[in-house]
Amino acid sequence: MNFYVGKSDLNVNYNDYNVRLADELSEYLYQNQDKIGVDLSWLFLLDPYENEYIPLDMMSKVQQSCRDLLNVAILDNYRFPLEAKKTMKDMAEMAKKAMDLGLGLVSIGD
Repeated sequence: MNFYVGKSDLNVNYNDYNVRLADELSEYLYQNQDKIGVDLSWLFLLDPYENEYIPLDMMSKVQQSCRDLLNVAILDNYRFPLEAKKTMKDMAEMAKKAMDLGLGLVSIGD
């Protein structure tokens, strides 16, 4: 999935900055959710094959959960830990940017 700042997949410029969440990382987080201790329900409710909107009122939750993931050891056990940490850092920053602009995030499915 790729995430963009916006309101709808209809107004996403696919050349804009985006954060790619690898399917493998998403699956790893899902399979280990009981060990994480971080609420990622916003992520697990997304259909990875559809375009979906995460509203502005969820941005603080997205930002905080991504930041929290950086402070737990679960990402160190991922196959590509540096990539996983960069993704979470970038997602937290993107959620902050969305809040600053009064927007949400658009998830573009594979």
